[in-house]
This record gives sequence, C-alpha cells and structure tokens, in this order.
Amino acid sequence: MSPFKLSVAGLALAAGYKAYVRSGPAALARQVKFEPGVRLLMLRVFGSPSFDELISLVKPWLLVGPISHLEGYDSIVRSPEAREKLAEGRLDDVLIKTPEELAAKMAAETAAVGDDFRYRRTAFQCTDAVWKIAIQQMLDRSDVVVMDLSNLGPANLGCAYELGLLLDRVKLSRVLLLVNETTDRECLRTILENAATRLSPHALNHDDPDEAWRLLRIGGSTAARPEESYLDWVRRLDNRIDPMELVSHLLDMALAPPAVAKEHVPTRSA
Repeated sequence: MSPFKLSVAGLALAAGYKAYVRSGPAALARQVKFEPGVRLLMLRVFGSPSFDELISLVKPWLLVGPISHLEGYDSIVRSPEAREKLAEGRLDDVLIKTPEELAAKMAAETAAVGDDFRYRRTAFQCTDAVWKIAIQQMLDRSDVVVMDLSNLGPANLGCAYELGLLLDRVKLSRVLLLVNETTDRECLRTILENAATRLSPHALNHDDPDEAWRLLRIGGSTAARPEESYLDWVRRLDNRIDPMELVSHLLDMALAPPAVAKEHVPTRSA
C-alpha cells in the first residue's frame, strides 16, 4: 500500500474515532435514566464583579443537579439567548414580563442531564414586575440555596430583600452565605438583624431561635490587584476555596443539614 493510501486511511480512522468520541457519550446519555437531581438556587449581589468566579465555583454542582438563578443587569449580556435577540433588535423577547410567562419558563426548565452527563444552569431574565414572584417560587422549589455576598456594602443593598425571604421561606440549615474580604460584615450584620425583627410568625425559622446563618469564607478574587506582586497573588489564590469543597458543603446541607459547620452571627442586645 502506498504512503498516500496509508495517510488517507489514517485520516479516515482518526475522523471516525473523533466522531465516536463526540457521539458515543451523547448516545449513552440518552439511554441512561437519571434522577431529577438536587436543585440549587444561586443568589448574589447584583453589580458585583464576581459573577464569573461564582459560576466557576458552583460549576461542579451540575454533576448532581440543576442550578437556577436570576439574571442581573450586569450579567444578561453573557447569555447566548440575550446576545442573539440583541443582534436582532429584540432583546425584550428574552425578558419575563408576566406571571404567565414565568410559569411557562419554569415549566420548560429541564431537570434532565445533557449529552455531557451534566445537568443545566438556567437563568431567568425578569422585569421589575415579576422578579419578586420569581425569587419566591424559585426558593420554594429549591433543595439548597447559596448566596454570594462578595462586594456587599452600603451602596449595594439590593440583596437585602432576598436575605429577608430566605429567613422567612427557607430553613437556614439549607442556606449558605459566601463571604470574602470585599464583604462588609457590619453591613451584613445590620441586614440580618433587621430581617430578624421583621420575621413573620409563620416563617419557617420562627420557631427555631437557635438556628444560625451559615457563612463560608471563600477567599479573595482571582483578579490580580494593582501593584500586587506575582507571589502575593499566588498566595492569595492558594487561600481561595476549591469548587469541589464548596459543592461538598452544599451537598451535605441538602442531604444532611447538620454536617455543615456554623459561623454564628450574634445579635446586638437591645
């Protein structure tokens, strides 16, 4: 056989193997029956520059269940659907404007795995008219909730409403708050104390005064700081939580709530 024929045969074999690698797992995924998965709701401080880092931290969760979150004004441009509609001059089409549209979006959200054996992350782009309804319904159907409080401060208090809802509608044993050096702890303390004073008698946490918020330090941002040396940057990255460690915390909370250590946020005396 000539070298040319050998080369052609080798290329054909390589192409066939590449096609098998791409299609084999997908075909297997379609044949295997998976459980619905453990549902995670992801909340955050809108306007915080840590959105991409948060997505990276929670990504391993897609191995065990779907992730839902509200799309913020600062992250909607990352949505492929939003970019497509924006190019067509129809960005309004991706916004959920009515309770009926919200119900349809939630009904269409899949809890099945994809061809890559992972569940899916679904973002809800809501207008001011329905976002509060959306967050309430998303809380009620979630197994565990994680909220990133990076960059929380007096000028960035939009998450106070969600924290109040968490205290009212979700057992604190299923809520994990992520903090780092950009989180204003005094501001957070004030928000949590104010939420406690407005707690409804019918709230899920009303009859459990010993239950505490769970806070987890995740380390600093991965972005290098101005005038920061390379070694200092590497040391800071070494102190950042590993995504699998975070997911293990969340999974423990979803399946065995007492497994996660608590950091108690004391209440000021009157």
